[in-house]
Amino acid sequence: MKHTYYGHLTSNEAKLAVKKKYILVLPIGAIEQHGPHLPIDTDDWLALRAAKEGVELAVKKYKTKAMYLPGIHFGQSFSHLAWPGRISLSFSTFVSIIYEVIDQLVYEGFKKFVIVNGNGGNEPSIITAIRQVTEKWREEKKYIKIYTVGVGNIYKPPLSKNFPEKINKFFKDKSNEGEVHAGARETSWNLSGRPELVRFNLAKKPKIKEVAWANSSLEEVSNNGTTGNPTLASKSLGDYFWKQQNIGFAKMLQNISKDI
Repeated sequence: MKHTYYGHLTSNEAKLAVKKKYILVLPIGAIEQHGPHLPIDTDDWLALRAAKEGVELAVKKYKTKAMYLPGIHFGQSFSHLAWPGRISLSFSTFVSIIYEVIDQLVYEGFKKFVIVNGNGGNEPSIITAIRQVTEKWREEKKYIKIYTVGVGNIYKPPLSKNFPEKINKFFKDKSNEGEVHAGARETSWNLSGRPELVRFNLAKKPKIKEVAWANSSLEEVSNNGTTGNPTLASKSLGDYFWKQQNIGFAKMLQNISKDI
């Protein structure tokens, strides 16, 4: 198959992709604040880039039969109510969108899917949608497989003398503890891929309160909408993270292609 993006196929090519048992990769993002220094579409951009580059590498390196789908741009961002820019779907709407996208593709004949999730707040809806759509088709004696992975969770943190010192220093730096949102890693990713959108002069280490974010809105945890220490970010770190991300995801797709 010439194309790695599902949207570039013709109708007949989509039919051929079913016949050849292609894996479909669905990026899911979110539109929400990412501190004073990063764009509000960061999660959406991360999911799409991870899906695109991972698929392209898997096809090139392993000849994996995979392609990535148009992404779902909006997700759930209830913990970001205190900051402007958020576009958040309700739980039921979000579940329905994920469910119906996959359901239609299963109806077309596809059986293997990988969801690349760019936002932690999306996880409950994704899990619910997966359960609903797999149960529906199981009742019709049609068995599908849906895998999920979060951007940045595809590879293990490199703590080794064989890696560049700046990488080891990054993971050991205590000022970056608790980094899950708009910190050094997401800032580095953006510096690597679209530096013109990073307002690095506005990046600041937040004042963090000892509150479990899982049970709180982010404003109860951070004074500026970030966690970790974005000032540790750099383009070279971002380049390294993306390289490892793509290698790990390409290998994952190849392993999934062998999973009958």
